[in-house]
Amino acid sequence: MNTFNRFLVLLAVLLAALALSACGETPAVVDGESSTTPAETTAAPQPAEPPAVYGLTVGESLLYPGADPAALLPALGEPLDRLEAPSCVHDGMDRVYYYAGYEINTNPTADGGEVIVSIYLSDDSITTDEGLRIGDKAEKVTGLYGEATPKDGLYIYTKSDRGVSVSLNIQTNGSGEVTSIFYS
Repeated sequence: MNTFNRFLVLLAVLLAALALSACGETPAVVDGESSTTPAETTAAPQPAEPPAVYGLTVGESLLYPGADPAALLPALGEPLDRLEAPSCVHDGMDRVYYYAGYEINTNPTADGGEVIVSIYLSDDSITTDEGLRIGDKAEKVTGLYGEATPKDGLYIYTKSDRGVSVSLNIQTNGSGEVTSIFYS
């Protein structure tokens, strides 16, 4: 990984830590179970099959913002690291799960569970389901996802299905190389 990509990964990690600590609390790196208390209400049931939105397939799991990670995260294996902090918006803990090549950000739900809110690809070892990876050229972006007018090198593609809407955000640099891929 070149120096610029390392800088972007470090920046993403620092921004995640800043976001998680926005309430004035210091994020805690956790090893084991959380001690949060579930709320009284329950979350809406998940659909039997995932919606047709942008997502990242890892093994047999389709990860996408809006998904309940309870069944997905165990199938991914133990994360390399996990960061959590009290949520500023919801009762419970915001979490970041770090895996080789990607990270998953979650927020708490009203029933004490979690929901995936974003997924970052952190290096070129992971490709999107359509075949894009960090380091590819902008021409490949438009070849895979269609024409778009990037603003400051940022391409945004959105798919919605059954009440779930996911944006695939692809950042390119001045040389026309993909430097960041982010699902939100």
